[in-house]
Amino acid sequence: MSNNHFQTMLITGLAIGFGATATLSLRPHSAIGFPAAPAVSLGSNPIQAWAGTINSNTSTILSAPSDQNIVLTDIHFSCNYTCETRVTMTRSDGTVVGSFWVSGGYGSDRDSLSIQQQFSSGIPIPAGQSLVLNTTGNTIAYTLSGYQAHP
Repeated sequence: MSNNHFQTMLITGLAIGFGATATLSLRPHSAIGFPAAPAVSLGSNPIQAWAGTINSNTSTILSAPSDQNIVLTDIHFSCNYTCETRVTMTRSDGTVVGSFWVSGGYGSDRDSLSIQQQFSSGIPIPAGQSLVLNTTGNTIAYTLSGYQAHP
C-alpha cells in the first residue's frame, strides 16, 4: 500500500513540475524587433516621386518635411546622344549619398543610355534636409521615387 502511495505522490509531483515548466515556457513574451528601415508614415499617400532635367549645374531636387524623413528607393538617370555626365547626390548637410556616371552616344546603337537603381534599404534624407543633384557635362533626365517615414 505504501508503494502505491509513493507512486501517486511521484506522479502528482511530476505533473505539477511539468505543468509549471509548460506554463512558464508558453506564456507570452514581449516582442523584440530589429527595424530594417524607418516606419512608413500614416498619411493618405506617403509615396513620393520627383522628375526633371539638369544641365551641368547644381539643383535642389527635394526637401524632407521638418517632421518626416524621406527614403529614396528608386533612381533613374538618362542622357541622349553623345554624353558623359557625372551625377552626385548630396544631402544639405554635405553628406554624399550617391555618385553615378551616365555616358553613351557616339552612334545610333547607343543613343540614350541610363542608370537605373533600386535600393533595398533606401537612401535616407533626414527630416528638414534637402537632396541636391550636381551634374558635370551634359543634360540628364532624372526620376526619383521613395516614401515619407517617421524619423
